[in-house]
Amino acid sequence: MKTDTTIRKTLLGLIRADEILKAKDITVEVNEGVVTLKGCVRNMLEKRMAERLAKRIREVKAIAMDLRVDCSEVDDDARIAAEIAEAFVWDPRLSGERISVAVDNGWVTLDGEVDDYCGKVAAFNAVNDIEQVKGIANRITVRVKIHHYSE
Repeated sequence: MKTDTTIRKTLLGLIRADEILKAKDITVEVNEGVVTLKGCVRNMLEKRMAERLAKRIREVKAIAMDLRVDCSEVDDDARIAAEIAEAFVWDPRLSGERISVAVDNGWVTLDGEVDDYCGKVAAFNAVNDIEQVKGIANRITVRVKIHHYSE
């Protein structure tokens, strides 16, 4: 069983070796197998990557994500909104759905209704893959289907 010190060293090594995260300001604290990741990353992709690396270590019991998504560059909300709209057009689960998108300083809010839960997840994933997105509020609801059965 790895000690907290070994878990910390292993995770820092994984972070430094990762092409996406190696130059990031991420600190690692470990207490009884609970990892706390602190610092600043540019986007949600980097935040997810740091979490995935921590999950690779079997002895990690839990992960506290104290990573801030903080872009130093000026966010282009119009570009983000356009990328989301294009992603929705190309995804067959989303192309016919009425989903509204609001982008405010890199933070995205999704509203509307979809036919099934897969559509809600697909919308979230499409937005989550866009580099400059800082966070997502997925307020999409799933339409309730009423089935009529005849005897």
